[in-house]
Amino acid sequence: MTPNEQIQAVRQHQQHLIRAVRIALGRYLHHFMKGHVLSVGEGVPWSNTYVAFCLHHDLLPVEKVESITLVDVCAWKGSAMDDVLLRQKYPLVPVLADASHLPFESKVFTLSLLPFIVGHSEEHFGVLLEVVRCTCRDGLIMIADHDLDIPLYKPEFASKLLGSNHTRNIDFTWLKWFANEHDMCEIFRCFNDHAWGIVFRKISTL
Repeated sequence: MTPNEQIQAVRQHQQHLIRAVRIALGRYLHHFMKGHVLSVGEGVPWSNTYVAFCLHHDLLPVEKVESITLVDVCAWKGSAMDDVLLRQKYPLVPVLADASHLPFESKVFTLSLLPFIVGHSEEHFGVLLEVVRCTCRDGLIMIADHDLDIPLYKPEFASKLLGSNHTRNIDFTWLKWFANEHDMCEIFRCFNDHAWGIVFRKISTL
């Protein structure tokens, strides 16, 4: 097997592991999908988004959801933020904004999603603080990403893999501290060799 074939084989395996975590999270969150939903980092092509994945696999009961707010700093061509027809079909509300300065009132969303984007942000504290602020008391916050296997490979090989372009991988010790400090109770987690996802319930009134 050539080096390029090895890279493609690992990337395909990584995609399989990402899909497994997406399905596990989607199945768990299915019963909590209602009211106003926030999803951060969804300005990418629509087929790549977590919300699109949930809709395609019947994991997002649209009839129970009043709105799905998609936030990103940019809107790619072909994204839900760019496509008027998609927004007519689903209750999608595109918002161009910096996740560390969300333009919403406090305690608005019953479910907030950070799907596979935290590694692209240098400011984990600011992003998570804003998401917590915008989530209702007893609302859920889902955080997921994919990069756990990158340190296992040599740099020249790892640079071609999924997750290698992350600006700053999350520190789970820090995330546990943040959750404790902001009264977030972990209620679900799923991990594999590449991807991971954790769901918290917001207990605080802040």
